[in-house]
Amino acid sequence: METNNKEIKRRSTFSLLFYINRTKVRKDGTCKLLCKVSIDAKSAPININAFVDPSLWNPETKRANGRSENARTVNLAIEKLTEKIT
Repeated sequence: METNNKEIKRRSTFSLLFYINRTKVRKDGTCKLLCKVSIDAKSAPININAFVDPSLWNPETKRANGRSENARTVNLAIEKLTEKIT
């Protein structure tokens, strides 16, 4: 049996996780929107500079619910960042 020195291809992983920091609520009742980028088990936080009302945030879809100005602004910021990174 012949042995070849072949490169083992590693599987590369990439993910974006959007979440809100519920521990630090501002005076107006909004929470900071954050993003965590993970590449090959290494992660880095990204500050989005957007704030969302916690009652609008849907953790399953990682988006703000509703048609309010705040929800539209937050969802647009998420879409722009996703396009920029991917």
